[in-house]
Amino acid sequence: MAFVNEKEREVTESKFRKTNWISLPSGTTSSIRILDEIATDAYYHYIGRYSVKCLGNDCPICASNREIYMAEPKTFRDNTSYIPRRTRYFANVFDKTLAKKCESCGTDVKDVTLVICPKCQTSIATVAPQPINEVRVLSKGPQLFEDQLSVLDASVLGMDGELLGINNFDINLVIRGTGKDTVTTAIPNVASTAPVVLKEDDELYDLSEALITLQPSEMLELVSGVSLRDIFVARGAEESKPEKTAVFVGNQASEASAKEISRKVSSSIGDLFGAEEKADEGMREVNTQLGYK
Repeated sequence: MAFVNEKEREVTESKFRKTNWISLPSGTTSSIRILDEIATDAYYHYIGRYSVKCLGNDCPICASNREIYMAEPKTFRDNTSYIPRRTRYFANVFDKTLAKKCESCGTDVKDVTLVICPKCQTSIATVAPQPINEVRVLSKGPQLFEDQLSVLDASVLGMDGELLGINNFDINLVIRGTGKDTVTTAIPNVASTAPVVLKEDDELYDLSEALITLQPSEMLELVSGVSLRDIFVARGAEESKPEKTAVFVGNQASEASAKEISRKVSSSIGDLFGAEEKADEGMREVNTQLGYK
């Protein structure tokens, strides 16, 4: 079974929780063992500073993107309101990298030449590097997962000439560049194939919860400038109300927002193509241009 599963991505509801992500600072090399047999993938939109899970057919961001494309088919990507849908992959990994653990803030500093913690500025000059040896979540795009890790899964051989499989050898992730120019290179380490033994309290993360998941109305609020913290505070207040009131207010508001956006999109397509059957054909063309299935 391939590490990157070429299946249609499904949109599921889940509650967001804190995930312990692997740190991959520029200029460092991280030694990892992939723990999942198949990577988890999801569509997302980058809104402000947050990666928010795409809601598929109910996604107001996708609906807005279609409206923008229909109005500006040649220059839609230049519109500041256009928020593309992207693909993200996730995998539980065992981080073996040598690092200095800051005694003040707990940060694993992978550049062991540093004498000051880059997060809290505490001295780590006397801290001895130790393997992290903890479960982390690796999150990257197709360039790493499809173009490199999937290839390694299907090509790296053991001493007996048989495929090792992605879970049976260490991988060194070499990080170069910063920001949009960051390049991650995966190098197999076939000299390290001993099984990883997790501690009793080590648990793999539920990767369906790796991305922030919002309701349609909440996504629109985030786009309009409402802070994520305020959105979650409002959600908590809504959920604390009596069940009948919460169901009526919360769901009706979300459904109304989604239905209104859907109505606008359908109306725009109808005006553009003049007939229901042509609207369907036009929507397929819009989805193709936006990279949607």
